[in-house]
Amino acid sequence: PACIIGFGLPYLTHGNSVPPALLSAIEIAKRLQTLKVSYRIGIATDRLLCTVLGSSVRREYLVFGPAVDKAHILACNTNQILCSHSTQSSCQRVCN
Repeated sequence: PACIIGFGLPYLTHGNSVPPALLSAIEIAKRLQTLKVSYRIGIATDRLLCTVLGSSVRREYLVFGPAVDKAHILACNTNQILCSHSTQSSCQRVCN
């Protein structure tokens, strides 16, 4: 199973979205470890599109874009959290 968590979505975005995203990933990883569930987490900073598609009978929520692609590539090592260079840079700017 896969899970996508978006921070800084339109109308809710601000320059400090990266630290909460990283802290959330760490908390999720800790909880999965206590449940003895393996995980792979990739965090990327870039654009993405979140939308609903389908008909009035069946609708699905779709998230796609460069951020999703980069995060998927980073999520390659079991039981590790990897983030992109741009995410790391954003976090350092906000935290310093």
